[in-house]
Amino acid sequence: MKKITLFLFYCISIVAITGCNAQNKDFGTLTGKLYDSKTNDALIQATLILFKDSIVLKKNKTDFDGKFKIDSIPLGTYNLKIEYIGFKPVEIRDIVIKSKKTSTLVLGFNQEVLDLSKVKVEWSGGYVSFIDSTGNFKCVKSE
Repeated sequence: MKKITLFLFYCISIVAITGCNAQNKDFGTLTGKLYDSKTNDALIQATLILFKDSIVLKKNKTDFDGKFKIDSIPLGTYNLKIEYIGFKPVEIRDIVIKSKKTSTLVLGFNQEVLDLSKVKVEWSGGYVSFIDSTGNFKCVKSE
């Protein structure tokens, strides 16, 4: 009985390990770093959107060093949209994700001057809310 139990445990372990390896082979990873090309400062909390045929697959943000990592991406060719406040959004096309491989991007961004001359002002029960020239939300009591 002990030998049968040990044999079954061995067989189940082999199947489980083989199954895990089979699942991992169909995925890849995308890593990288984003920085300001003028100052070389890291772009902290930049938004990354990985998509294919207008369907969003994954979203992520950069860390405090401007680095990012997107795991478990099915094999294929994707587009990556990168957004950061005060910078032009960038779309990188045709990023190929290969089996058990890590694709790496290191990108410098150019700052864009934002036109805040047109600000939407909303009136709400004695208060006016708006976004000021620094991008901060303000709520002011009107008189």
